[in-house]
Amino acid sequence: MPQEEKKVVHPVAIFKESWGLCLKNFKRLAGIYSIIYLPVLAIGLIQIPFLKTAKPNPVFLLLGLICIPISSWGYLALMLFVNKATAGEVGGIGESVRGAGKYFWPYLGATLLNLLFMIGLWATGGILTSIAAALLWKTNKILAILIVVVVGIACVAVTVYFMIRWLIYGALCVTESAGPITALKRSLYLVKGYVNPVIGAHCLIILVYIAGWIPAMVLGAIGGKISYPVGAIYNTVINIVVLPLCATISVVLYRKLKEAVEG
Repeated sequence: MPQEEKKVVHPVAIFKESWGLCLKNFKRLAGIYSIIYLPVLAIGLIQIPFLKTAKPNPVFLLLGLICIPISSWGYLALMLFVNKATAGEVGGIGESVRGAGKYFWPYLGATLLNLLFMIGLWATGGILTSIAAALLWKTNKILAILIVVVVGIACVAVTVYFMIRWLIYGALCVTESAGPITALKRSLYLVKGYVNPVIGAHCLIILVYIAGWIPAMVLGAIGGKISYPVGAIYNTVINIVVLPLCATISVVLYRKLKEAVEG
């Protein structure tokens, strides 16, 4: 029996559709972003006095940790709004910000599982290379170095493999109300045959971010100096476009992959 032809997913088409959705709903997306990320900016500016101290400051660390759940909540709120927009529904700013709480813990759980996996992978690689170096260094240095290099390359390859295939787990937490493990497994399943479109769509996001920073890079190249507060504010302004676009691409990409894989 002839195999069914693989459906094509175009990263440029995904980017165009996502860009159109962002422009159409920019005011609401910018409103969600402002509610969540302006406090994060304020926390970042509060940290400035602590950056001048050489010793670790518990207040500085606490403020940094507070930003992580706030940022996660904001990203979920953006994806929730986009998910409703792609389904033809009109969501409100407050509704999206409040509704993100339903998906916060599954998303946080999936993120922690992702992080623990990567830490475990590199810890295992570090232990193996340490043992190999300890046992073989005196007798065969070339073999010891070779083992270290091979294990290092293997760890990088596995890291990249799973990072790419887990890129849409956040969208799955929102669109399918998936739990942490289910979100990671579903992301792995949907992205499996469409790695290139997924990489292409996210590379376009990176290009938009770089384009936003070109004026600052030009200023730096001609001798201008950008202080930390100015850089933080400038980055926040850029992200008022980039983060909603990133959230939109995640949801649109999920829908296209689901259609291509499952019909």
